[in-house]
Amino acid sequence: MLISYIKIAYYSKFTLPIGLVFISLIFVIDGVLGLTGSVTDNRLTVDQIAFSSGLLTSGFGLILRKGWAWNFAIFFNSVFTLKLLLKLLGKALLNESVAMIISPLFLFLILNLPIFIYLFKKEIRGMFPYSPVSLFILGFFLAFYGKFIESPNYFSNFLWGILFIIGLWLMGKSGMQLRRSLPSKF
Repeated sequence: MLISYIKIAYYSKFTLPIGLVFISLIFVIDGVLGLTGSVTDNRLTVDQIAFSSGLLTSGFGLILRKGWAWNFAIFFNSVFTLKLLLKLLGKALLNESVAMIISPLFLFLILNLPIFIYLFKKEIRGMFPYSPVSLFILGFFLAFYGKFIESPNYFSNFLWGILFIIGLWLMGKSGMQLRRSLPSKF
């Protein structure tokens, strides 16, 4: 499977920016490692399967220039960044050593920022068609997840509330995109 992905990426290198190929390759490798690492560690959870499968699907979709893949890439990168922020905050609140906090988590957090910036560049975003249906589905899941997840930490609950609001906003934005795409008779 990874060999076929590399072939697709290689043959489309003249039409796709190398940064997009690199980001999609990161997503595919991270998805494959997430699935295989969970199986070998005997800790395969529904959360891990969904996240790794989403990364894998998003990586392939970015190469194929699908609008839903851009939405998924932003979503999964956002979730990963949120998880890292919560882990960093938890370690900081538990007064763990600075070296423990900064080493891998902070590095991954810093590496996520260029992915966001690159995917939101006008010429990169313009390569992907708008996909209001996938945007609505993502907004629904964000709102649903943000509404029904609770933790004993008030700050985490605040972040879940923000996630709920973002989900509602995405659902509204997708509705506006759908309205614009309909003929004027409707």
